[in-house]
Amino acid sequence: IGAGPSFTLDVAAGHRIARTILTAVNAHHTRADRFDAYHSAHDQVRTDEFDATSGRALKEGEWLEWLTAELAATAIETSNDSEVAMNQHIDFGADVPNAELDVIVRVGSQVSLLTCGTTTSRAMMSELKLKVMEAMQRVRQLAGDKAQVGLVCLASEQQIIKLNEQLRGSATMPAVRIFGSKELARFVDGDISELTRWLGAAPPSAQP
Repeated sequence: IGAGPSFTLDVAAGHRIARTILTAVNAHHTRADRFDAYHSAHDQVRTDEFDATSGRALKEGEWLEWLTAELAATAIETSNDSEVAMNQHIDFGADVPNAELDVIVRVGSQVSLLTCGTTTSRAMMSELKLKVMEAMQRVRQLAGDKAQVGLVCLASEQQIIKLNEQLRGSATMPAVRIFGSKELARFVDGDISELTRWLGAAPPSAQP
């Protein structure tokens, strides 16, 4: 595994971006309205979307990768023997395509791959399903069947139900969990106990 292209966001700016976009998306129910809300909100936060180190403008989906890594790091900060890595390139060797993984989290022997998708397009469900299927293959190659996959996306609660139904026939192992826009909003507001448990780290209240 090698470090991929790295970028950083000012934490306050990153949270401001996330809250603006998630508030806009969660205020709408239809796919078309959520699509328009996302792009309108994205236009509002463009002045914040710059790499804090280089000053370059971030690509459209990089704010969610940053947020996912930031939330994961916060979720496991009280756990020993844990780490988070963002934008990792993996060379699987001859005849196997290389891969770039969004966020990898390890807590002890538990490995979780978090793959991010900001799509709100008409093809959203198909695109997200493909992301999950690719992540399942990659994490199995990386860490075996005991690893798990998390899809971090802007799906609504109803879309998550439908996506889980679509995955049920093909998702054997690794285990898959979908985190949608409502859950992300709770995480950004500080309630990350659900994420902490899923990653295999004991919530602070359970620490000895």
